Amino acid sequence: MSSFDKAFDAGRNAVRNRRTALLLCVLAFMAGLTIIQEYSERHYILAVLAPVFFLLVMPWLGWRWIKPRD
Repeated sequence: MSSFDKAFDAGRNAVRNRRTALLLCVLAFMAGLTIIQEYSERHYILAVLAPVFFLLVMPWLGWRWIKPRD
């Protein structure tokens, strides 16, 4: 394996890891904002369901974007 192949694979892995962290940070921020908004409007059930949706369902739906096929 040449040094170019090693460097190319290292760059691809770094982008993939950054993409995962970026998506999870955005989803956590959206979950927090939704919790605050729903709690302020006294929709307590939706405030409880927001982190489940944004931190479990959305990463599951976006899994192909997080880990694309080679």
